[in-house]
Amino acid sequence: MRCMDTVASAAALLKKKGYRRTPIRGALLKVLVKNDVPLSALQLQGLLNKKYPSIHKTTVYRELDVLTKEKIVRELHFSDATKRYEIMPVNHHHHLVCLVCEKIEEVELQKDLDTIEKHITKKKKFTMVKHSLEFYGVCNVCHKKADV
Repeated sequence: MRCMDTVASAAALLKKKGYRRTPIRGALLKVLVKNDVPLSALQLQGLLNKKYPSIHKTTVYRELDVLTKEKIVRELHFSDATKRYEIMPVNHHHHLVCLVCEKIEEVELQKDLDTIEKHITKKKKFTMVKHSLEFYGVCNVCHKKADV
């Protein structure tokens, strides 16, 4: 389930904050809402090129900056150093990353992680702002292909 599950709700939030509605921003939001996996700016540009062939990567980055700043989209950093973007999730989740096919899948963890964060905060007197946790391995499809 996604927090900004409709383009209309994101557009309304942006309008309330003084941003004007643009076709590119609307199309970018639609692509992000439609996809369940984080996408890089270049992947987003490729998907947007189908409708807007002349869209420049600078425009994509500028729109992503606005959406990230307004907490509609979050920026993710994986081990390959490529920034990826996804609609801000309702439920905190992490990702499974296949090292073979590079497929990325969401995974939600039990509440135990909250307990660990509280323990770290108390024991180390550390104010946690955010964390990042990804799991790297081989997905079931790639594992089956390797067994053949």
